[in-house]
This record gives sequence, structure tokens and C-alpha cells, in this order.
Amino acid sequence: MAQIHVLSSPQAGRYEVALHFLTPSGTNAADVPWQTVLLAVQPPEALQAASDGEQAAHDAGDLVEITERIDMPAGLSQAQMLAGLDRKAAAAISEWKTEFARRYAYWGFSRGEVN
Repeated sequence: MAQIHVLSSPQAGRYEVALHFLTPSGTNAADVPWQTVLLAVQPPEALQAASDGEQAAHDAGDLVEITERIDMPAGLSQAQMLAGLDRKAAAAISEWKTEFARRYAYWGFSRGEVN
């Protein structure tokens, strides 16, 4: 499975990309597996870019896809551009994971009984 799929480059140095990564392991503060949370709050849709079983992994809640616009400065060598894409993709994935964990930390928590 590829982590970065370039969907388009609408102008020089600008890339529309689909980023794929594994669903975080473990559970949230309510002891709900992150995979269960993901499937509940972001039901699977068709991936923007899929290969090698990625759609099936996504449908099972094992794979996350986010889309991002990544801008790169002009004049970079191919090696520099690829390294920059890798860095910016890693930062976008880290940001998504941090926000997902913050937003859904207590998703599924319940307490008390209805009287």
C-alpha cells in the first residue's frame, strides 16, 4: 500500500494528494477501539486513490484516507521535492491523528441510568 498518492498537480509546485495510513491502535478514554470510533464517525466511502486492497482495508476501518493540498517551492530537484512531500505528508498525518484523538477521546462514553 502506498502512503502518498498524487491525485493532481493543478499548477507547478502544488499537489493534491491522498494520504493513507493505518487507523490508530488501542482505545479511547471510554475504552472504545479507535477502529470502532472511526467507522462510526467517518463511515467508509470510495477512496480517492486505491490500490492493493486499500479499499477493503478502508471499508474495514483499518486504513484512513485524508486528502491534502501540498505546496512545494519552485526550483527543487526531484529528490528535494520527494523529501518535502514525505515531510509534509508525515506532518499532515500527525496533525490528523492528534485532532482525531482529541475530538473523540470520550466518544462512546455513557454513564448513569434513565429513571
